[in-house]
Amino acid sequence: MAITAPDYEVQLEATAVKVRFNTASTLHLYKNNPTIDESVTIATFTEANYAGYADVPLTGDWSAPAQQAPGDYYVSSPAVTFAAPTSGTQTIYGWWVDDGTGVLACEAFASPITLASGSPGFSLQVNYEVIAKILV
Repeated sequence: MAITAPDYEVQLEATAVKVRFNTASTLHLYKNNPTIDESVTIATFTEANYAGYADVPLTGDWSAPAQQAPGDYYVSSPAVTFAAPTSGTQTIYGWWVDDGTGVLACEAFASPITLASGSPGFSLQVNYEVIAKILV
């Protein structure tokens, strides 16, 4: 018989994620192509360094948990726009959010994004999903 965490427990966990992310979090872009798994650390990523790039502090900017379905909540960062390079090009493979000591969340893009001088930048919004756990 499978046991699923009650909806309110998932909402509480999503609220705890919001508190942690609002305490200290910064959004970064990475330019290497690492394997994304549970072992990633800040050192896993090579941060973008093109002319015009800056990481984005998100401390205090995360949304309250929103319910997508029973047992499925998410918290969101605001939409962030990263400028294109002021010169040259750089290929971006994904993003990560850290608290200065550890990775809180990360994702590889489905396809790398090549940014070039004169091209538009791009916008990114992080949605961190918390789903009910099924215990068997």
